[in-house]
Amino acid sequence: MPNRFFRLHTLTKLTFISLLFISFACASKPEHTIKSILELEQKLQQLKSEINITNPSPANTDISNNMAPYYIKKKSWLKSFHAVKNMSVSKHSEKENYQHILYGISLQKLNKKNSAIKHYNTVPKNSYYYANAQLNLALLHMHDGHINKAIVTIQQVLSDSSININKPLKNKILLTLGYLYFKDNKFRLARNTFGKINKKTTHFNKALLGIALTASELNDPTATQHILSILKNSQYFDLAADEAFILTGYTYESINNYAKAAMAYQEAIDHYIKRTRNIKKLLQDAPIKIKKILNRHIFVLSDNRIDLSNTIPASFFDHYEMSKKLLTSIAELYGTENNLYKRSARLHNEYNKIIKTLLISHLDNRHKILLDYLNQSRYRLAVSSDKSSLN
Repeated sequence: MPNRFFRLHTLTKLTFISLLFISFACASKPEHTIKSILELEQKLQQLKSEINITNPSPANTDISNNMAPYYIKKKSWLKSFHAVKNMSVSKHSEKENYQHILYGISLQKLNKKNSAIKHYNTVPKNSYYYANAQLNLALLHMHDGHINKAIVTIQQVLSDSSININKPLKNKILLTLGYLYFKDNKFRLARNTFGKINKKTTHFNKALLGIALTASELNDPTATQHILSILKNSQYFDLAADEAFILTGYTYESINNYAKAAMAYQEAIDHYIKRTRNIKKLLQDAPIKIKKILNRHIFVLSDNRIDLSNTIPASFFDHYEMSKKLLTSIAELYGTENNLYKRSARLHNEYNKIIKTLLISHLDNRHKILLDYLNQSRYRLAVSSDKSSLN
């Protein structure tokens, strides 16, 4: 099989490195800071308490306690380490266990891996965060090149029924294990593991891409093309679905079927031209229009599916949803011509503004990647056409 001639953005970069709870730091405009986001949370708590829609926790007066996850998402490792250090936690509490994970991530990226391992291993087995800690430990081993250690770590977690693993986390762990098997050339195990990932999970397209690649490595072109066709017929496109087009051409090339490879690359070119134009139009339109929100953190813009969960902490989306509920509740209880409603509207608009800034950054990045795929598809079309003519 020839060497892979393009970067598999989704499978090897976006998908699996992001499992560390560390994402690409989007080049967002300096319209908001971590401090300003946390101040919005305080305002939200205040509004909640004023209309008694829930039993809110008191507003956090020491906002630095909540900064660590935001710094981690922005890859500001030293700042995240100091923020974790300043967290106020009770001994032997779940908050302390979560603190150990944040310490581990920060220290790992500061190249203090032994200390990171110590923090991951400090989380007790009966903790809600134990599986998360072990996943991060496995990823640390993976990045150090100890693939077998990483596999064993995850296998131990999955085989122990006493460990608390929620469904989203289990799918994330299975995705990681599938990739580790793939990296270790255990392609059948990788394919079987990817196949266990739930269809409704946010990781399903990435799992399909993994199945297609393992089928290709196992010289099963029929299965490869079937899976890739499923991805190509996606209703909304994430990078896994977009990548399926160029991969189709590659898999035909890998079995020396250059005529079909040329046809597939032409299809990829047409797809990427259409997609890049679509994204360019979205970026030019103002304001940017959100078509649908899935699972709180997945935003659909036209036919683009963008997951912001690796860019900003999950709590942000909980607060965003609460700001919408507050706006509706205040309007129903007191109408819209009052100070309470105006404050709530301003708050919700601030959350919207941050989300749209992040979406624009993601769209811009997606546009660059698709242009890269477009150029590579054009080059491979020329190569495949030449080889097809020679044959």
